[in-house]
Amino acid sequence: PTQVEALTMVCAQVIGCDAAITVGGMHGHYELNVFKPVMIFNFLMAKQQHDKPWHAVAEHLVIAILVIIATHYLGDLLARQ
Repeated sequence: PTQVEALTMVCAQVIGCDAAITVGGMHGHYELNVFKPVMIFNFLMAKQQHDKPWHAVAEHLVIAILVIIATHYLGDLLARQ
């Protein structure tokens, strides 16, 4: 998948984790400690999946910006000659 598609998939997974945590909090399940394992698992999974793709996007974005700047600079330099 492309970077944008990968980020969309991660967002969908994080929304799903949030929904599971919300369902666990309905009707007083927090007080009964019934959904605590589900809540902890989904929170940690959402946290882990939220952090990883942004590093790849940032890395590719920086490389793309550097390439664009370099080609623009070289184009101007060659045009002057």
